[in-house]
Amino acid sequence: MSSPAAFPRPSARRAVRALIPMGAVTAIFFAIPAALIVMLDLDLEGWFVVVALVACGALILEEEIISPPRRGRRMLHRAQEFCARAEAGAGTARADAARIPTDDAHGAQVLKRLRWCERRQREIGEVLASVGRMRWIDWHDPALREVATELGDDVPGLSAINDAVHNAATLLTLAPGWEDAWENECGPLREDLGTFRELCRETGDDGPAAPTTDSELGWARVRGARLTALRAQLASGTLAPGAALDELDAMAAEIRARADALARRALVAEAPPGGGAGLAHYREYISGWKLPVDDDRFEYSGTWQDEGAGASGVSPGGASGGQAGEPAEVAYDPAATIRLHDHSPGIRAAGIRWRGLATASQYSSPIERILDAYDGSRGSGKKK
Repeated sequence: MSSPAAFPRPSARRAVRALIPMGAVTAIFFAIPAALIVMLDLDLEGWFVVVALVACGALILEEEIISPPRRGRRMLHRAQEFCARAEAGAGTARADAARIPTDDAHGAQVLKRLRWCERRQREIGEVLASVGRMRWIDWHDPALREVATELGDDVPGLSAINDAVHNAATLLTLAPGWEDAWENECGPLREDLGTFRELCRETGDDGPAAPTTDSELGWARVRGARLTALRAQLASGTLAPGAALDELDAMAAEIRARADALARRALVAEAPPGGGAGLAHYREYISGWKLPVDDDRFEYSGTWQDEGAGASGVSPGGASGGQAGEPAEVAYDPAATIRLHDHSPGIRAAGIRWRGLATASQYSSPIERILDAYDGSRGSGKKK
């Protein structure tokens, strides 16, 4: 979510200044064909040019002049729906929040995000009231359109935080339904383990890093089994929920660190004698990875492939996959996790500052970024 923005005063002058350039360009695309028709005896090729110019003018007219108010009103309706949903669940969220242990670091972090989202909801409600009074020409005001766009980015998190609060209250107190909350919490790590296995397969490929890759695949299987074992310990009462979440923190950092180390070793092993361009490219890419970031290319998809479902086709969380013996696709809700990731609702209110692959308490970040960096770096270090 972005920081709150004050609603600017509508200005017809700003809107007209923004419309004039596009209006002039559109007029040119219509004026030239009209002049050609009047002044020239057009052949077939000339008529083709006329039709093409008119079509371009029509597209500009639709996209830049007619559509903005329509898109704005659609965005406004969507924002109002999200706000209404958040308000409808506010009472339940407050009741759930009252059940969260305040002495647990994970619970405290969720409560901090909830308070921020509640303040943001009040501010957005005021902005929406002003947006609702916008005239047709106001949607062409760049300042107002910027605020409207920010609203479109902000409002989904207002209702999503309620699910995270409910999961925190349920899991941290082991209330009925805690098993579902736990499996949802494991989702980002299981998705990262799937990406880790993909990285292992790519770094293997019968290349020089293949023996290391095999051992890393074995480690990934052990980590996946550990997630299942943690659930059993929670059920038996031998492990407290806060301690289980702490272990997820450590595991997330370890997955990132091992993926990074594997990618670096593979690039060194694949490089020609005296060549280090691939590793240098990788280091430069990864050095810019600071959290939290707002990069839609790398966010948790909400699904992971359970390669250990076996013949039953049933995942550790109880979700069934495809045919027996095939990997089961399991869905979860990234926005509802207690632990943080780049796109958690209210993420910037949590005060997390992440520097380095193997750090960050309560934080997961898709290691798909490491896979992408490795793939992009392989071409830089290949033999010519």
